[in-house]
Amino acid sequence: MSSVTTKYDVLEKDGLDALAADQPERFQYRPQGEIYLNLKGAALATLPDVDEEKIAELCRIVRGLTFAAVAGAGSGHPGGSSSKTEMLITLLASGVLGFDALVPKHSGRDRVVWSAGHCSPLAHSVVALVYEALRKKGVALPPEAQGATVYPEELAAFRSGGILPYVLRQLVG
Repeated sequence: MSSVTTKYDVLEKDGLDALAADQPERFQYRPQGEIYLNLKGAALATLPDVDEEKIAELCRIVRGLTFAAVAGAGSGHPGGSSSKTEMLITLLASGVLGFDALVPKHSGRDRVVWSAGHCSPLAHSVVALVYEALRKKGVALPPEAQGATVYPEELAAFRSGGILPYVLRQLVG
């Protein structure tokens, strides 16, 4: 089995098992009982129905929003947010991450554990992108979604205490 021609779907057990059999060096077992999986350079299966060009364009926009938010707030740095942009946008755009902007408190939504606090500008920027897209399409937000909105022009306030606590409550609560 050649890692050059094989594409592993690590989201499926068979794909993960095939990768483990073919390239066991990618799996590092740690004393705490956890496993570290190094996927750098691995031939992974593509997510179906994901338009990579569109994802790249969305990432460019989100990075711009993130950099503007950090600069506008005069606080923080966008490095961590920038490095995680493709991951979050791909999860959201592919439908892997369950989120409905019109019903942000839906009981079936996925919760995001955001352990990298320095990446909070990314969370704000993605929320702003989603609600700006809905605003541009003329989508009327139901009352339960109106309080969850963050728009690009509000991003400079993300460090002021106005937006940050609200967005964090939406993501975790």
